[in-house]
Amino acid sequence: MKRAPKEGGSASLAALVLVVAFTAICAGAGLMLGALGQALSRAETQRKGEAACEAALAAWIELYHAKVGEADSPSDEYALPGTLAGAAVSVEDASSRLNPRLASRDLIAALGLESLAAGANLDSFSSALEDILAGRPPRAGLDGAIPPAELLTSFSYADVNTSSLEAIEGVYARRSGNGAAASALAARLSTTSGAARRIAPDQLESLLAPDYALVFPLISVAPPYNVNFVPPALLEALLGLPGFGIADHEDRARLLLASRAGGKINSDRLVAALGMARENPVYLYLGTKTWFWRLRIVADGARLEAVLARIPPTRGTELEAERSPRLRLVYRRFAK
Repeated sequence: MKRAPKEGGSASLAALVLVVAFTAICAGAGLMLGALGQALSRAETQRKGEAACEAALAAWIELYHAKVGEADSPSDEYALPGTLAGAAVSVEDASSRLNPRLASRDLIAALGLESLAAGANLDSFSSALEDILAGRPPRAGLDGAIPPAELLTSFSYADVNTSSLEAIEGVYARRSGNGAAASALAARLSTTSGAARRIAPDQLESLLAPDYALVFPLISVAPPYNVNFVPPALLEALLGLPGFGIADHEDRARLLLASRAGGKINSDRLVAALGMARENPVYLYLGTKTWFWRLRIVADGARLEAVLARIPPTRGTELEAERSPRLRLVYRRFAK
């Protein structure tokens, strides 16, 4: 005769299953809570780090305004790596390099980039510039030599005295939507008397009328290359341009590099080192100011990259402009 199953055994088994299930649920909940806690902690750390980066950026701007002078150099306090508001800050001149979109065709050719100077490859190069600067293989097809990334930048103004006329016309047309005025500007600049364009800062507003408010400061009077930061290869190519008449340009380039290694080059030291009168057009290209600064700021795992532009003066004396230069934030991104 079969025996009936004991109810107590079944109850014990069911209880055991419930205990195991409850334990698993608790363990899973514990893991979820732990993960949630870690995520919240990371988010709070990231928030604090980003706040510290923002505070460091504001502190750098304050330091810059307190210390900036007639010339910018790597020895200036605001150009040195350091710690501000608890964040690590590194700074570099982001503009004293070649911007193929805006640079004079003569200078591009002097660097051995004839295909770019001819314009046939410039559109492809411009679209590939960000890839090159980021160290990625260019997605656009390119012909001819590609300059190293350390010679290049995408941050610079279209300078009315030195940029190509095609670039100036293009910037004007894109910013203003006024193609007729852009063409008229290029025509006026192409007929400027003398061996070089010589537009003074206080002439800029009338020159860019009627769209000055739309195109300034993207179109400015701003010698693009700071002698204290310009890469050696670019400096030598620049001094060798035939319009400057610097016969011993290679020696002059070496002299400038040695001079800046020993301290800041201001405008007087620049003229003395070049041995060329101030009327020489080389000074339309080569100056002592940095127009775009790139900051990389790190705090508590947060990483901020920012680019600030110095607005070129157009009114008042140069001394007044030096006392209170204007800065504009043109790029800001936290690394993901």
